[in-house]
Amino acid sequence: MKKLTLLIFLSLSIFTAAFTQSCLPDGITFTSQAEIDNFQTNYPNCTEISGEVLISGGDDITNFDGLNMITSIGSRLVIENCVGLHNLSGLANLINIDGGFNIIGNNLLYNFEGLNNLTSIGGYFGIYANDSLSDLTSLSNLTSIGGKITIINNKTLQNLFGLENINEGTITNLDIYNNQSLSICNVQSICDYLVSPNGTINIYDNSTGCNTPSEIANQCGITLNCLPFGNYYLRSQADIDNFFSNYPDCFDLKGKLHIRGNNIKNLLDLYGLKTIETEFVVERCDSLVNFEGLNTLSHIHGNFWVGKNYPYYGNSKLTNFSGLDSLTSIGGYFSIKYNESLIDFSGLENLTTIGQFHIQRNYSLTSLTGLNNVDSIYNGFTIYGESRLHDLSEISNLKYVGTSIRISHTDSLTSLTGLDNINTNDIWTLTIDWNDQLSICDVKSICEYLDDPLNSAWILGNSSGCYNRIEVVEACEIVSSPIFDTELDVLFYPNPAKNILYISNHNVTPQELIIYNYLGQKVKKRKDPCRQIDISMLEKGIYILEIISTKSRLRKKLIIQ
Repeated sequence: MKKLTLLIFLSLSIFTAAFTQSCLPDGITFTSQAEIDNFQTNYPNCTEISGEVLISGGDDITNFDGLNMITSIGSRLVIENCVGLHNLSGLANLINIDGGFNIIGNNLLYNFEGLNNLTSIGGYFGIYANDSLSDLTSLSNLTSIGGKITIINNKTLQNLFGLENINEGTITNLDIYNNQSLSICNVQSICDYLVSPNGTINIYDNSTGCNTPSEIANQCGITLNCLPFGNYYLRSQADIDNFFSNYPDCFDLKGKLHIRGNNIKNLLDLYGLKTIETEFVVERCDSLVNFEGLNTLSHIHGNFWVGKNYPYYGNSKLTNFSGLDSLTSIGGYFSIKYNESLIDFSGLENLTTIGQFHIQRNYSLTSLTGLNNVDSIYNGFTIYGESRLHDLSEISNLKYVGTSIRISHTDSLTSLTGLDNINTNDIWTLTIDWNDQLSICDVKSICEYLDDPLNSAWILGNSSGCYNRIEVVEACEIVSSPIFDTELDVLFYPNPAKNILYISNHNVTPQELIIYNYLGQKVKKRKDPCRQIDISMLEKGIYILEIISTKSRLRKKLIIQ
């Protein structure tokens, strides 16, 4: 009897092994219905795919019936752009996905029918831009994920029923936004996560009831304090007015503050905010005139965006920065773009340090008043397309600019006075181009930077006197003082020259001759005791000749015909 039992057990083991097999360690990609239909023929007994599964087949793929033997996927599963797919039937035996699961752009997918037995996802779970998706209830057996939940741009999704059994401790981040019909998000897993979140929360631009974390919390019957990892999206005047009701005693924001809304007229009820950790964005607030209400804000440790990269992302009525009188530092990118009524920076008189500074196409901006006490910009300084800005004198206290200076297409600017006191040792690049009225560029810092022809500089298309590098160098009169006065008598001729350039000085024999073009690029070099250099291969134009001896260095303008 024991032998018979053992024989039956061995037979069942062999039978199970024959029909349960790990396979495809490098994964598999399906791009047609035929590939899905032939899967079991091509990979018999393949039930546990070890690698990644990518399904992307346009309107050709309509069902997954050929995959009905699969019980697990060892890496991620991606189902994208299968526009003929209505549900996920065929995956009824799938129990776990060890990696992430993304389902993207399947426009006719109505529900998740077919994933009724799925219990765990080992990574992120992303549901993106499935226009017809209205039902997640088939996911009710899902209890665990190993990453963030992302639900974005699903037009017809109305609720999150089906996600209620996920253990909130397995969720790392929560992104739910731009689902215009989504109004019910207070399923148990989401409520439990909001009580004690493990990571960031981004909930906004859904329908009423699911538009903010506080709306969901109210439906869950819980009270939120500060979100420990952010983020806060304020989309209406009511969101501004109720901020401290929704988030009591929340004065130091650990994440992002994002303000957008045409009906936002003031920020008065944000009074009390002290710091913003990662990012502050104010965009498309076309009724907002200033920042009154943020008078207690002292530090923005990350970026500060006022308007974004497109005209309609600006703040059309914003005139200045009054209300930010306590702000002393911006640690990241300070970007001001497409605010068509902005006149100046008044209100920022206590600001002293900026990570990176960029202003662009604020068409009423006439001065930099308000930035008078800024002394350090650590990662670059850009002024672009400011058609009415005529003066930089208000930033004369600026002493440090790291990496780069760029001033471009600023048509009314006539002078770089105001940049005089910058230490140029840490500047890598200088760009001054296409400023129609700019004729005075020979300020101290620019002259010191151009004193070294190897320093990168693009100077072109400005007004006379600052049209190109040669003109600025000439205006700066960059001539290094030699040790011996007799060396000042160096003569080179002819000038203008054509073929050969001769050097004459009875006391000194040059050890090196270098010629630079108007961009500061080295175009000719001779390194030996010499009194002449062949220039016949150089194009016509203006150059800088550098004459180096053992004790001195001299630079002069050279014209080649």
